[in-house]
Amino acid sequence: MSIAPTGTISLAFADNASNGIEPPFSWTYSRKKRMADGTLKEYAVEDYAWRLYKHLGGDVEKLPDYFVTALEISAKAHKDMVAAVAPYIDTSISKTVNVPADYPYEELQGLYMSAWKAGLKGLATYRPNSVMGSVLSVESKKQAEEKKQPQNFVSGDANRRLSIKTLPAPVLASTGRG
Repeated sequence: MSIAPTGTISLAFADNASNGIEPPFSWTYSRKKRMADGTLKEYAVEDYAWRLYKHLGGDVEKLPDYFVTALEISAKAHKDMVAAVAPYIDTSISKTVNVPADYPYEELQGLYMSAWKAGLKGLATYRPNSVMGSVLSVESKKQAEEKKQPQNFVSGDANRRLSIKTLPAPVLASTGRG
């Protein structure tokens, strides 16, 4: 049994209706997608449950306690969720532990050590940084209002698309093309 990556799958096929074993990244956020020409396109994303709650007249400025995002949960709580389901999974678990850009390196080390002590096979963390930026980002209301349509922008050098001109013969042979 495995737990597949649900963030992208949910966005692509389920109107952002399920995040699997983790809470939504945020109720509203922007997502960057790399296009074939190397540019990035930015999309505004809204969580399905948040949108439905709003549609039914709920006050999205004062959400009930059970509305919790991945950004509101500690890294340890994310790791503990993986540890809770790991005994029942024999292949892999796709669950990201989101940590802020200023998350101390020592705490990140401790997180991986505690995951190892809990018997986890691995742990995926995501920490935005100034070189690579972030795929998902939360904006202020003012920033969101200023954006009326998705924007295209050329990515920086650190975020460029990798291009391989030739492949070694063993790689080609493994694909049946060599």
